[in-house]
Amino acid sequence: MDKIRMRINAGSIKLRVTTKDGSPCELWNDGKKIAELQSGTHQTVSIPNNAEEIIIKGYDIQELYCCGSKLTALDISGLTSLKELYCFNNQLTSLAVSGLTSLKELYCSNNQLTTLNVNGCTSLQVLYCYDNQLTTLNVNGCISLQKLDCEHNRLTTLNVNGCTSLQGLDCYYNRLTALDTRGLTSLEHLECYNNQLTALNASGLTSLRILDCSENLLTSFTASGLVNLEDIDCYENDLTELNVRNCRALQRLNCSFNRLAALDASGCTSLQKLYCNNNKLSAEVFKKLFEDFPERKEKDGRVLLYKDGDSNYKDFTQPPELAAAFKAAKAKGWRLYKINNDDLMEL
Repeated sequence: MDKIRMRINAGSIKLRVTTKDGSPCELWNDGKKIAELQSGTHQTVSIPNNAEEIIIKGYDIQELYCCGSKLTALDISGLTSLKELYCFNNQLTSLAVSGLTSLKELYCSNNQLTTLNVNGCTSLQVLYCYDNQLTTLNVNGCISLQKLDCEHNRLTTLNVNGCTSLQGLDCYYNRLTALDTRGLTSLEHLECYNNQLTALNASGLTSLRILDCSENLLTSFTASGLVNLEDIDCYENDLTELNVRNCRALQRLNCSFNRLAALDASGCTSLQKLYCNNNKLSAEVFKKLFEDFPERKEKDGRVLLYKDGDSNYKDFTQPPELAAAFKAAKAKGWRLYKINNDDLMEL
């Protein structure tokens, strides 16, 4: 028989418990049976004595939903048949699901978790643990994990090594100083903005489509040759050079508010929008950019070149080679802009 033990800080609890064969479960409190829980049915049950432990008893429990019930403790150890756990919006400070080899989906966001142990969860595909107080998270060995959302925690360490099935990773608004993404060849979506990262090497992320690493401390960023990458946000970092050469699917690049003196976007044949204001780009760099811009037959190319007062080159009437490249970019369907007193103006 499976047993789930919990404590709550409320007079009632919202539950949905699903068993493999559809059999009901029993709900016990203070040594007494207080309700029968029909499989797969949402029920709200009054708790006679919330100072005492609550126990759910049943056979082959596959799903537990206990959200928004002010849970302070939850013990699901030994539930080897459990596939889905929904315990978000509670007051949990710790959660251990280690060894639950059947668990596929875990939703424990909006709690007060300082520790989360998912060791040995080899079937886990979805993990939502955002809005907690986690400082470390180790999902190494979760070989089936496809989606991880751990944003808005206090993470200084995140270990995703070996997560070769991972497709989406949201770890923004944390305190990460490093992020090792080597081997994540299935990753399509990475949002790691607003951390303390100083370097990011995305060159091996061959499936990546969307990348947001803005608002970090990046001095090194590598993304060249990622043929599936469509969208990059790397603004508000400390980059002095950026190479996105041959990112043939890239449609949008925002690299503003860095210290860029070099920017190579050659071979970006799908590029449509570029924001490169508030950098240190020279006339020579702009000339090469304009020459590398792809043809936009729908006249839908957009580029924000500079903001008045920033350190980018601003006079596109000279030298003659730059003026010619500027004119040719317009002929290829690009509209070129500056910001003047917070107003967007076409050049």
